[in-house]
Amino acid sequence: MRWLLPLLLLSLTGLAIPLESSAGSEPRPEAPRVFCEHPRTLRLQRFEDRSARLECGGRVIVRVAVPG
Repeated sequence: MRWLLPLLLLSLTGLAIPLESSAGSEPRPEAPRVFCEHPRTLRLQRFEDRSARLECGGRVIVRVAVPG
């Protein structure tokens, strides 16, 4: 029974280590924000080459191109 106590302490120590310290948890860059004076006029157009265009009131405010 006494050999279970160190195993229990080791397990609890492992649980106490935060998961954020793992290698794959790099912070993501924040997405840019855009402003449209008339949100009802927002239109998103997607194209076959996987690019897109966001328009506000008939004016292009964002273009997204996919390399490849």
